[in-house]
Amino acid sequence: MSLPACITTTPRYQIRESTVDEIARAENLLREYFEESISDEALRSAGINPDLDRYHALENSGELFALAAHHNDGIVGYSINIVIPHHRSSSLIVSVNDLIFVSKRHRNGGPGLALIRATEKMAKNRGAMTIMWCAKPTSPIIPILESMKYGMGDMIFSKVI
Repeated sequence: MSLPACITTTPRYQIRESTVDEIARAENLLREYFEESISDEALRSAGINPDLDRYHALENSGELFALAAHHNDGIVGYSINIVIPHHRSSSLIVSVNDLIFVSKRHRNGGPGLALIRATEKMAKNRGAMTIMWCAKPTSPIIPILESMKYGMGDMIFSKVI
């Protein structure tokens, strides 16, 4: 089996196109994401249970792309993105990052920045004119995005009901 094309490399990491299934098989990484990132009580009680059928439908329609950061033989980070016409202005193609996560053990080696840059490149290649990232207020991605000249857009408020 041949590996997907490498999009970019850092001295220790390779960023490659991936699939939702490949990322779903990285169970330890998904568990680490869940433990670190999910604070919402309703989401926590639901556990790790991605709607793979919906992800597959988006992937099969060409609206979803996934990237994975590889180190040695394993995935240490991923970026899942949806590229679609904006619902309020159909001529504006947007890329919305659904998830980006890098294992805490690998955050200082450059895979996070490489994933962001590769995501920008892939989104642009798929016709996106703008890219949106969601982040928790204390997320380590915020200073990275700010250093890359991203600005605050809409704020999302949530509440368990």
